[in-house]
Amino acid sequence: MDIGIVSVRYARALLKGATIAKQEDKIYAEMQTLFSSYTEFPQLHFTMDNPMLSKEKKQELLEIASGSNVSALLKTFFVLVLKQIQELKRCS
Repeated sequence: MDIGIVSVRYARALLKGATIAKQEDKIYAEMQTLFSSYTEFPQLHFTMDNPMLSKEKKQELLEIASGSNVSALLKTFFVLVLKQIQELKRCS
């Protein structure tokens, strides 16, 4: 499975959801904050890759890294992505 194709599909789905909810600017700002967090704190990447860390803790970290007052749409997106990652790891 090409991870690039999968990530593009998820990004498009998030954009479509944001457009439908008329939250494009908010989601964009939250994703920019998340990107900045990953850039500023390289250990975040390693922490997220830790298989001992629960989905709930990863969700919490992603929300914190995305800024204050994260939108419900982005929270749901994180749940979906974390669930999919867990499924993929289970199948490997």
